[in-house]
Amino acid sequence: MEFLAVLEAFSHSVPCKIVSHLVPLSHKDMNEFISKLTEIDWLHQTDNNEICLTKEIPTSIMGAIRKTNTKTRLRELLDQVTDLDLDHHISPNILIDLFHHSGKPKKAAFLAYDCALKEIESGNYERALIYCLTTITELKNILRDPECRKLFISASLTTSDLFPYGREVGEEILDILYRAREVSERLGDKRNLALITLHVGRTYHILLHRLEDALGRVLWEPRPLVQGIRSKVSLESHI
Repeated sequence: MEFLAVLEAFSHSVPCKIVSHLVPLSHKDMNEFISKLTEIDWLHQTDNNEICLTKEIPTSIMGAIRKTNTKTRLRELLDQVTDLDLDHHISPNILIDLFHHSGKPKKAAFLAYDCALKEIESGNYERALIYCLTTITELKNILRDPECRKLFISASLTTSDLFPYGREVGEEILDILYRAREVSERLGDKRNLALITLHVGRTYHILLHRLEDALGRVLWEPRPLVQGIRSKVSLESHI
């Protein structure tokens, strides 16, 4: 059960070598276990020798596995990964999910944003946008933390810059920017407050193609504008 619980916790394909460090099985026993589970289609093994659970596992067994993976157990697993220096050999997506499900949203957010910046450097802007949105989602409920407030503002501005690579999330980006503006106001951060306002105007202009509103009304009527955009988008979808 512990072997299955580790795989369920990772939620993605993971190298067999990593799993072997985290479960109390000999190399021989683990290989036999993998072979048996693969035969009954509970386990999928890739050509790169990575393994993951399949959807063929009975619901009752999967339920028992998930009960095993409490927040406390997931934190213990994360400690193991760190102590054994395995985190550098595991996909950041796995670590982000582990941080999220173990109740460590701050760590999930900072790792996701780091991934976003690396994707930008590599020119993978669509992936960078996904990581930015993950960052913001993780931070939304922990904005009392000063470090999280600053990261939220940075991630919001980066998300806005990536808007051309995810037009379908335009309305969401506006909501994010308004929230970031509120955070900036509480911090007394005038520089970012002005910058966010410019980003709101730009996004509003792109969505509605109305420059006069983007440069003017956005400063005074943020929430009604979002509703107006949604109404217009909804109307245009039926034309």
